[in-house]
Amino acid sequence: MIVCGFNTWSTLERISPLVSLICLARGSLAQVSASHEPAGYEPSERLLRQVVWRSCSQSIDLCDAKGMTVLCGAVKREMASSKHYATFRFYADLNDFLPAEHRTTSFRHEFELYPSIKDMIESLGVPHTEIDLILVNGSPVDFTHGVKDGDWISIYPAFSRLDTSPLLQLRPRLTDFRFVLDTHLGRLATYLRLLGFDSVYDNGAEDKELARVSHCEGRILLTRDTGLLKRNDVVHGYYVRETQPLRQAIEVVGRFDLLRSHTIPNS
Repeated sequence: MIVCGFNTWSTLERISPLVSLICLARGSLAQVSASHEPAGYEPSERLLRQVVWRSCSQSIDLCDAKGMTVLCGAVKREMASSKHYATFRFYADLNDFLPAEHRTTSFRHEFELYPSIKDMIESLGVPHTEIDLILVNGSPVDFTHGVKDGDWISIYPAFSRLDTSPLLQLRPRLTDFRFVLDTHLGRLATYLRLLGFDSVYDNGAEDKELARVSHCEGRILLTRDTGLLKRNDVVHGYYVRETQPLRQAIEVVGRFDLLRSHTIPNS
């Protein structure tokens, strides 16, 4: 059996005739099945070589390096032959992450295969932690939803005055606001502690550890690193826009409405 790392049958339907042809040329039949790769998985040159090698499993010596390169190119061209388009519209603060030509307007985006909506949104620059609601053709979806040709996609940040709880929730709602801060936000951590908020800060922590603490302890990860917020294990996070520490503290207090949810110490 050939296990091919593509998650959509449409892809398999395109490449399987090519793989079958290889197998027949080698005098053997093969089956193609999908592995459990994430939606939107992008095949590498190594994987494509592996697919071809497995299809010729008992006679690899018959495939020289030049022939393999040519064949891998053919597979890639076959996969790229079908282009798809979706229309996106990002609202409010989410526009901070977009290039100027895509802000506060709808725009068309070309893609290949059928990636998850999370992967596509983050490829456009917006971390998933900043998003509270996604509508595809008017219906709410979660991050695993596969984008299809012709979709109209609207993406919204957290609402401060609108209750979206009856709609599909992208993540569990927090009832207690606790934070873990990236290494460059030490003074912000001090201000939050002075205000009485449980804030973890370690100026030597690596990204992996920050993501782990956020995930395992249910803490909101505060950072100015969008790449850190795009990690899959980060559920709750926020990109701090301000650069001056006191303004950062005011921003975080306002973003999470902390004055209403917490009693500020007098001292």
